[in-house]
Amino acid sequence: MNNNDPITKGDLQSLKDFITHENRELDNSFNEKIESVKSDIESVKSDVKNLERKTDALQQGVSNLIKGQEEIENKVADLTDAVIEGFDNTERILSDWEEKPVELISKQKKNKLRKTT
Repeated sequence: MNNNDPITKGDLQSLKDFITHENRELDNSFNEKIESVKSDIESVKSDVKNLERKTDALQQGVSNLIKGQEEIENKVADLTDAVIEGFDNTERILSDWEEKPVELISKQKKNKLRKTT
């Protein structure tokens, strides 16, 4: 077609067919991209849910660790107190023993006799 040639109905029909074809291809491409984005969104939603579950599990694990640590600290404190009390009692017994061993021996014998009778 030359610039000086008149536009025919056939030329217009060819142009219309070309535009229709291009529009279909664009629509198909656009729809494919939309479906791809929808799929990506669903995948991200699934990933987020998995991360939320993992985060909850980690938070629970940390909470359990903190609770366990507190329990251990309490038990260590109790054991430390018991050891200190044991040392104090041992020191008291030893000092009593040094001061009056005969009285302690007879007191222990009396206690044993009371327990057996």
